[in-house]
Amino acid sequence: MLVHLRRNDTFARLAAVFGIGAATAHRYITEVIALLADRAPDLREAMRIAQRKAFVILDGTLAPIDRLSGLNDRLHCSGKHHRRGMNIQFLTDPNGELIRASSARPDT
Repeated sequence: MLVHLRRNDTFARLAAVFGIGAATAHRYITEVIALLADRAPDLREAMRIAQRKAFVILDGTLAPIDRLSGLNDRLHCSGKHHRRGMNIQFLTDPNGELIRASSARPDT
């Protein structure tokens, strides 16, 4: 289910490709994300790693989302990208090795 993280496919599309139900695709993705999050350093450890580097790179991306309802709709609108999404920030070392990724936040 890492293909979801790479391509941002919908659960319905993943279900069709892998021959499973959309609920099963959702469950698998949730489990994979939890496993990856458990392996990630916490913020304090990430800062210790960053301090040992000559420099670090901070960059971000907008992870597109396809549907919202209610009052939170405008919260997720990106004026820069002209679409809805969640902002994720990444901290890497000079070689591109990931040190820390933020949790997804509304792009405000």
